[in-house]
Amino acid sequence: MKKETPVKVVRIFTLIRHLSEFPPKSVDKLAQMMEVSPKTLYKDIHIVESLGFETEKDQLNRYQLKNNHRSEYHLDENEKKLILGAIKKAGVSNLDINSISQKLKYSVIPDIQRLSIVKQLNMIRILIEAVAQNIPIVLQKYKSTTPGAKIRDRMVLPLYFDENRLSLTAYDFEKKEARIFKVSRMTDITPADHTLKAEIPADIPIVDAFGFAGQMDVVIEILMSWRASSLLTEDFPQFVGLISPSGDPGLPYKLTSKVCGYEGIGRFVLGLLTEIKVAGDEGFKKYINDKIKNQQLL
Repeated sequence: MKKETPVKVVRIFTLIRHLSEFPPKSVDKLAQMMEVSPKTLYKDIHIVESLGFETEKDQLNRYQLKNNHRSEYHLDENEKKLILGAIKKAGVSNLDINSISQKLKYSVIPDIQRLSIVKQLNMIRILIEAVAQNIPIVLQKYKSTTPGAKIRDRMVLPLYFDENRLSLTAYDFEKKEARIFKVSRMTDITPADHTLKAEIPADIPIVDAFGFAGQMDVVIEILMSWRASSLLTEDFPQFVGLISPSGDPGLPYKLTSKVCGYEGIGRFVLGLLTEIKVAGDEGFKKYINDKIKNQQLL
């Protein structure tokens, strides 16, 4: 069964569309249009920038895509059909498809960045499907961040797609370990040789909701305020069914979950120290206390 594109992914590309349209818009205006909080909107802008779209602010602190006013060009009918086909495959709603179709019919496309949006949406659809179907793929001409690394193909088995960071955690057949690959650094995706499945180890890592790979053998328990619980489920919807009443009127929500390690959940807890209490796993308590103790304010 086809797996739909996550709501957050579609939201990010909708934000890119708003940022590409004149006039520039304030964070409050964009948040209202996207039906999210200003804090979430700032996070989404950061994700947009991580995809390779540069943003800029004008004197009124209104955001837009940088260099957004390029010379316009016309698309022929075949190019328009290809764009609409890719958008449909990416899981965009019928309402958005109709809107885009009308704009393609009656106007010119002002920026080649919009073609990049279509391509990235299509790659995300392929990645999500590959995770669901356990299918090895080739990340063609992947641009690694490792100093001195060459742009080259990477044969991987997708394990988890992180819609917050728009990245893929996958088993790298060459390195024989799980690694994280950014969508913004992918040129294209093609199927890999199916015989690669024979090389998959029996103890292949599991990926937790925070995108960290391991054996999912750590059980953590935290108590949260309403705000902390809302932020957690907004960024990591996988936790929705794991939150229950805590019985504590000050921190009324409790999360009990298995994770691969302390780093992912630790980042979340450290960002909301006054609204979270670590109730379970003594090792996790020590991890948080050590982080606080060693923290240095510049």
